Amino acid sequence: MNTLLREWMERNFPPWFLGLIDGPRYRLFGICRAERCPAPGRRVLLHTPRQYRRCANTPLAVVLTEHGWLLGYGIEPESVVGPASKASA
Repeated sequence: MNTLLREWMERNFPPWFLGLIDGPRYRLFGICRAERCPAPGRRVLLHTPRQYRRCANTPLAVVLTEHGWLLGYGIEPESVVGPASKASA
């Protein structure tokens, strides 16, 4: 969805209405990224209802990189002087 349209919708519509839009889109076109999903990378639509509930209540198998952590804290990664960790040294 267009970013400008999405930002406008977030300002002008209540959160429950955005959930009505995002929920079916995730269910139809989303890819499962749950930690213990027996079929990782499978479309959520292909999950049985029982498997869908299990995956929906499981943490995501996503890891932030060092670059992502710095951006999350509002620090520009280019402004960090020298290696920020032993992994990048």
